[in-house]
Amino acid sequence: MAALALLYCPPLRGKEPVLLSSKALAQPADRGSQQTAAQLTPAQLTPAQQAQAQAFITQWQQSGVSRYNRYHDATGLPPCYVLLILQHGQSKALQQQMLAQARQLARQFGTEGGANSNAVVLVCDDAHRKVPLVPDDVIRLCPAAQHHGKLIANAQLVVTADSWLGFEALLWGKTLYSFLPSFYSGLSRYCGNIPLPGAPQTTLLQWVWQLFFQYGHSINPEQRGQAFSSPIAALHWLATQRSIRQRFAPKLYAIGFNYHWRRTLQAFLPGSQLSFVRQAAQVPAHSDAVIWGRRDIRNQLAPGVRLLRLEDGFLRSVGLGMQFARPLSWVADSRGLYFDATTTSDLEQLLAQHELGRELQQRAEALMAQLVANGISKYNTGSTAWQGPETTARRILVPGQVESDASIAYGCSSINTNLALLQQVRAANPDAFIIYKPHPDVLAGARAQGENEQHAAKFCDLLLENVSIASVIAWADEVHVLTSLAGFEALLRGKTVHCYGMPFYAGWGLTVDHSPNQRRQRQLSLSQLVAASLLLYPLYLSRVSGYYCSAEQTLTQLCQWRSEGITLKQRLGSLARRVINRILGAK
Repeated sequence: MAALALLYCPPLRGKEPVLLSSKALAQPADRGSQQTAAQLTPAQLTPAQQAQAQAFITQWQQSGVSRYNRYHDATGLPPCYVLLILQHGQSKALQQQMLAQARQLARQFGTEGGANSNAVVLVCDDAHRKVPLVPDDVIRLCPAAQHHGKLIANAQLVVTADSWLGFEALLWGKTLYSFLPSFYSGLSRYCGNIPLPGAPQTTLLQWVWQLFFQYGHSINPEQRGQAFSSPIAALHWLATQRSIRQRFAPKLYAIGFNYHWRRTLQAFLPGSQLSFVRQAAQVPAHSDAVIWGRRDIRNQLAPGVRLLRLEDGFLRSVGLGMQFARPLSWVADSRGLYFDATTTSDLEQLLAQHELGRELQQRAEALMAQLVANGISKYNTGSTAWQGPETTARRILVPGQVESDASIAYGCSSINTNLALLQQVRAANPDAFIIYKPHPDVLAGARAQGENEQHAAKFCDLLLENVSIASVIAWADEVHVLTSLAGFEALLRGKTVHCYGMPFYAGWGLTVDHSPNQRRQRQLSLSQLVAASLLLYPLYLSRVSGYYCSAEQTLTQLCQWRSEGITLKQRLGSLARRVINRILGAK
C-alpha cells in the first residue's frame, strides 16, 4: 500500500512537507476495501501505550491542529451546527443522501424554545475546495480558506463519507456518522445502510497508537529530515507554528518595504497574504497593515486600519542589518514599539501586566546563562578576544548609539547625544576609568557619526572600535546608556546599569533611572524581564528550516553562525552599503 500523509506542517515558500505520514492506510483509490480494513486490525495495547495514545489525543485537542494547517481558524461560526464534510469525486446521489441525514440531525437538535432551536448544517470540503452547494435557511457554506480544526471542535456532530476528517472528529470526541466503509467505521454511528462485514472491534486509542506511533514517521524540519522524538513532540512543534501565525491577519498590506526586504517579510509572516503598497493612503479602510519602525502615518491611514509595527529583535544576527545580514529575530507590535517611551507597547504591557510564572522564569534563567557563557549580543560583531586594561578605578562603559535612531528621538529627553552622555558620565565620575565604544553601524560607515562625536576621546580613557560589546561589558563594573540595548545585555551579566533615557528595560526596579517613566510602577526580577523580552515578545525564525523557532534554538544557531566567520555574502553586503552611502550619504 502506498503511504498516505496524515498531518502536514504549514507551507513555506510554496512547499508543504509531510510532518507525519503512515503506511498503515491505503490511498483514496482503495476506498471501501474491506481487505484493507481487515489488515489494519490494531493489537491490544499495554497500559503505557494507552497512556501515550491518550496523551496524543489531549495534545491534538490542545494544539487545535488538523491534517492541513495552512489556513487561519474559522470565524463567525453558527452557535449550533452539524458539520457535513464533502470530498472530491463523490456522486451527487451520495451527497444528497448525506445532506438529508445532516438536515435530519440538525432538526433533532431543535427543541421548542430550547437553546439549540436554530441548529444548521455547516458544509465544508475536506481539501479546502469550494463547496458545490447552494445555501438556504438551514445550509451554510464554510469558506474554503478556513482551518478544519476549529470547525470540528465546535460542531455538535459530524457527517462524512469516509474522509480523514472523520477520524479527526473522533479525536475531538465527536459523534460521527460515516457513509462509506473506512478504517474507523467501527467507531462511528454508521448510518449509510452499508454494513461492513468483519469490522474490527477496536478502540480509538488502538487506532491512534497504530497510525501515529507504530506506523507513523515524523519529520523534524529543524533536524534536516531526522525524526521527532515522538508524535507528541511533532504536534507540539506544529502547534507552535499555528499559534504564531494566528497572531497575524490572513491578509496584510505592507507599507513602503523595499524590494530587498520583501522576501524576509514574507518569511516572518508566512501565514498571511501580503500586498505591497508604497503609501499608507493605499491601504483600504478596516484592513490590516504592517510597517517598519516608528514612522508616524496616522493621518494618512483610512478609517479602521489596524497597524502592526515591525523592528529588529534583541538576538538578531551575526552582522549588521544595514549591511543586509539576514535577521533571525523581529518583533511585531500592535500598540507602539519597545523603544518608544512616549506611549505603551506590547512589550510594556507584557512587563506591566502579564503573569510571568516560575516555569517561564526558569526558562529565562537558563537562557541568560547560555547568553553570557557564549558572549552572544544583538549583532555579534567585533573581536571576542579583547582583554581590558587592568585598573583599580571603577570601570565604566559608555556605548554610543546612532543619534538619528528613533530610540533616542522617542526615548530621551534632556540628554540625547553621545557626547553629552559622555560628558555627563565624566563629570559625575571624575576618577573612573571610562571606555567609550561607538555604535557598530557608525564604525562600519553605515550610519553617520553623532554631533561632535569626533571629540569623544577627550572625555574617556579609552575609545574602542572593533571589539565585541559582550567582551567590554564583561570587563566593566557599570554601563551608562541613553537607551542602548547594551544596557539590557549588561543586566544579563550582573552589571550596574545607569539609564539617561527610558529604554524598555528601565523603570522596573533593575536600573538606575535618571529619567523615570511614571507608567512603569511594577517591580520585576531580572528573570521576569528576560522572560517577557526574549521569550514572549519577539518572533524567531530558524536559520536551518525557515520556520518559527524558540529563543533557545536561535541562540544555538547564532553560536554556529558566528563560528563560520564572515561569509562572502556578508562581505558583498558591506561593500553594497558603502556604495549606497557614498551615493546617498550616511544618515
